[in-house]
Amino acid sequence: SKIHVEKPRIGGGFGAKQTMVAEIYPAFVTWKTGRAARMIYTREECQIAGSPRHEMEVHVRLGADNNGKIRALDVYTLSNTGAYSEHGPTTVGLSGHKSIPLYTGS
Repeated sequence: SKIHVEKPRIGGGFGAKQTMVAEIYPAFVTWKTGRAARMIYTREECQIAGSPRHEMEVHVRLGADNNGKIRALDVYTLSNTGAYSEHGPTTVGLSGHKSIPLYTGS
């Protein structure tokens, strides 16, 4: 309760920053030393040190009328969460929830 973790919102993680991976280390240093600590990743470290997102196979079928107006949409997603399954149901659910609005019936 005496340690404040500040993680800037930089985007582009697509959920890969949901799980606490390395934040515990500077928190532990702060707790033991009583001084502020920070951890800064290089671009390469950002890619290799975090929890990866899940491999997915996504199939989208659209049905449109003669005017090109979308009338039907089917999204099938197969997700391989592997060892990183703590956010598996959320991630696969959001794959449909976030992609369906991209196809407007204009």
